Amino acid sequence: MCLTGKPTPAHQAEIWAIYVAPSYWSTGIGRQLWLTAREYVLREGYQSVSLWVLAHNARATKFYLAAGFRPEPQSSKEWLMAGKPLQEIRYIAVLRA
Repeated sequence: MCLTGKPTPAHQAEIWAIYVAPSYWSTGIGRQLWLTAREYVLREGYQSVSLWVLAHNARATKFYLAAGFRPEPQSSKEWLMAGKPLQEIRYIAVLRA
């Protein structure tokens, strides 16, 4: 179950993070990590995959949109890190219908 209390569908995988060090940004490594994860998720039989993105992370949002993810606006959640509120939105990519 996700933190919003809404159950994650059994057919949906969740990626916790794709992180690439800034010195490797725009080299294609992030895309290759995603494509490798996508192959694994499909092989495991999932139909879709979700992940959470910080709402104001424009670089990550652009990356995930280009990878085929779409935001699920009603999933927005807020949590505290070091006393500072952060907002996240779940993004979902449908891999097969």
